[in-house]
Amino acid sequence: MKAIIIFIVVMLIADCAYAIGVETMKEKKSQGRNPSDWFVDYGVYVFIAVIFGVIVGCFTAYVADRKGYSPGAWYWLGFFFGLIALIAVAGLPQEPEEEEEEEKDWQ
Repeated sequence: MKAIIIFIVVMLIADCAYAIGVETMKEKKSQGRNPSDWFVDYGVYVFIAVIFGVIVGCFTAYVADRKGYSPGAWYWLGFFFGLIALIAVAGLPQEPEEEEEEEKDWQ
């Protein structure tokens, strides 16, 4: 549980840093800077957003797999919806484990 809380705090800090960076870029654009500089700066923020999506997606898939849900589907939900998907999968109940057919035959 501690790992989930630490991860959420780190991701919130990263998300706030991203939002501050976007506001800084808007200021640079309004000052009349070279458009190519504007594109390069936003390219860095897009790269950071993709890395953030991959990290959150992987962690969301891990939590979903541990709870018995499809990790592939939850990876993409985590990638596109970020912390919302992580909170959603953390709130899901544990999937009940299915008994194997062979065990039922012996009983």
